[in-house]
Amino acid sequence: MSREDKADEFETEQDRCEWLRERGVIIETAEDRRKQKQTLSETGTTTNKVLFVRIPWDSSQPLQQCEAYVKSDTTTKELLEDPLSNFLAQKAFSSSSSSTEVDLQLLLSQQTNTTLLSSDGAALPKISDDALRSVAERGSCEIFRLVPAVPSNEYNAIHVYLDEVGMLKRFPLNKRASDFAFRAGFNPPPKFYGDVYLGRVKYDNRMNRRHNVPFLLGSDTDPSAAWIQKAVIENLKHQQQANISSDIIQQQHSVGEDGIRKEEGLYSWTQTLEEIEIVVPLPDKVDRKQISVLFHSKRIKVLLSKEILVEIEFFASIDTDGCTWTLERKSLILTCEKQDGGVSWPRITV
Repeated sequence: MSREDKADEFETEQDRCEWLRERGVIIETAEDRRKQKQTLSETGTTTNKVLFVRIPWDSSQPLQQCEAYVKSDTTTKELLEDPLSNFLAQKAFSSSSSSTEVDLQLLLSQQTNTTLLSSDGAALPKISDDALRSVAERGSCEIFRLVPAVPSNEYNAIHVYLDEVGMLKRFPLNKRASDFAFRAGFNPPPKFYGDVYLGRVKYDNRMNRRHNVPFLLGSDTDPSAAWIQKAVIENLKHQQQANISSDIIQQQHSVGEDGIRKEEGLYSWTQTLEEIEIVVPLPDKVDRKQISVLFHSKRIKVLLSKEILVEIEFFASIDTDGCTWTLERKSLILTCEKQDGGVSWPRITV
């Protein structure tokens, strides 16, 4: 029986909400939000309404649109923080919001081979079980940046919010959350445990502040969402820029760069920052009229005498208007211009 099916058995809505809250589900009624706004108003604090999405670990449950009221008049330190992270730490991930206990033995097993030393090199006293449990059970929200804040998305980052000790609480894997990371270009994708949340954060570097902006169920969670379509390239560009600024670029060449061909069985390929070149070997005595090449935004198909010779599903999009092919001795040479230039592909296929 799923958690939602169990929740339907309760006689009153209040009993149902309490039962779900004990299991880490954010349940806020209109009355709850009114009280929260009133409390913040009485303390002279202004608020912003934040929309975000919950991804239950149980795939039988639908994604859920959530809302919260967070402080908008923040201190200098808080300007650099994500207000939604603080809200979720208290409402979704703290011990008071979940009846799940931390698996202390799992935590201890991770510490078995670790010895903590003081500044003079002496071993520090062993941390008590109660102290470990207290730290682990304290509400703590971890942020995984799914998409960085870059000029192409007007500095709107996409964050995954998760329980920092979800694994220690023995929460199940959240496959749908990992699927979002995979679509954003993380391969293999990270593992997330328990319910997680997706939100959007606006980075205002001129004011040196962060604030949450709406992340909507449907338009932002659909696989065709604009941010998902641009995520792979934005992550690649951000990583390459980070490597340059940190001066940690590895000395080896990227795949297919600098004329070093990468063999893929039926074809080989090279790349520059702006285009991909593919070489397809051909049988003897092939006439140009026997060849047909179909260019699509993320796929090409090569036909020889109307039979498929090679079909490639690209890692990222190409500009079909900038694609050409030529015959050169016993090879077919295909040149494809990248839709988003200035970045190296880690591989040619998805």
